[in-house]
Amino acid sequence: MIYGYVDYDNIWPFDPYLKSKHKIKHVAFKKDMSYKHENEFRFVVLTSTKNINKHEKFELPLGDILQDNFKIYANPNMNLWKYKNLERLLGLFSLKDKLVRSSLKVKK
Repeated sequence: MIYGYVDYDNIWPFDPYLKSKHKIKHVAFKKDMSYKHENEFRFVVLTSTKNINKHEKFELPLGDILQDNFKIYANPNMNLWKYKNLERLLGLFSLKDKLVRSSLKVKK
């Protein structure tokens, strides 16, 4: 497993003449600068192809996340029933107040 903050760089539109300032080891941690406001932290689990679909679950003890300051952003175009279902599920873990509908403009 690897984890860490995403490294933001000017990758779109692609410019083959622009030298990247960052030496990003894993492409899973690379994202365009236009998303820098997200300040995203990712977990990536690496497994061999022979083990794909053989695991029923993955558990990662995070401690008391209720004390952490974070938000869970939902797509602004998410169907209301999906949003309400997510809200209900998060409520089971006292995380309902962490969910917000993103105000970003998304192309349809």
